Amino acid sequence: MLISYKTNLKTSAMDKKNILPVVIGLALLGVLFYTLGPSNIINALLKTNLLYFAFSLVPYFICDIMSGISLNILFPHARLKDLVLCHMCGMLYSALTPGRAGYYYVAYSLSKKHGKSISSGAGLLTLMQAINFFLKVIFSVTAVLYFSYYIASEEVKQYLLLASLAPVVLIMAIVLFLYTDLPLKVLRGKNPMVLKIKSFVASMQESTRKVKKTSILKIMGIACIGWLMMGLMMYLITE
Repeated sequence: MLISYKTNLKTSAMDKKNILPVVIGLALLGVLFYTLGPSNIINALLKTNLLYFAFSLVPYFICDIMSGISLNILFPHARLKDLVLCHMCGMLYSALTPGRAGYYYVAYSLSKKHGKSISSGAGLLTLMQAINFFLKVIFSVTAVLYFSYYIASEEVKQYLLLASLAPVVLIMAIVLFLYTDLPLKVLRGKNPMVLKIKSFVASMQESTRKVKKTSILKIMGIACIGWLMMGLMMYLITE
């Protein structure tokens, strides 16, 4: 009886921990709706074909499942259902945080839940975000080159191409951060805070370098399918 009671208490505590992120995420979603303005959202919906809008939810949720599958490649110890829920909570948190940093809740949540290193989880999530960003850069540059044929102004063409270089530089910076010793060389000194940051960065790099190339290619393939689903979603919304 005592063991059963303790088990029930533990399960109840775990359920509360699972519910809390969802509640916080919904609260943030409410803040986002309030910031955008309920009247603006309602007017936008009224101008939308509601049948197509309902259909657009299907590719949206498929995209979420795809993200969960990508996370499962990096976090194989976690269940797909948990990964999808973590991803959706992370998306809510990222909507109201600078640089969408709130998405790192996913790494924190999975690491705490499965007793893994938070720094290791952060490294894996950074890799996944870098892969997605890399694909965005490729698709964006392709779009710029394609639409440049329809732009008469040479100045606008040059501006678009120069603007496209900024994400490329960022991708190179992420690669240097994850796969070279440069960050550890920059962090000099024996200050406790510096040593702690160096340890965190080293753990991120270690977890990232263990990911196989085949896993990275799988994530890229899944991400491409996800972007196609997002394109379909936008098409249905704008119809």
